[in-house]
Amino acid sequence: MLAELVGEAFCRAMAWEAIKAGKYFTEIDGFNTAVNDLQRKYLHQIHAIMKR
Repeated sequence: MLAELVGEAFCRAMAWEAIKAGKYFTEIDGFNTAVNDLQRKYLHQIHAIMKR
């Protein structure tokens, strides 16, 4: 559960930075797309780190 919360916070922060950098075009759609992309990329790594 803790890994999910950490992963969610990390991906949301990174998504917001990507939107500010112009990687995604509309704010809400871009934010949701960015969060989903980042979760697919990083959540398994965050889970592995949190299990240590």
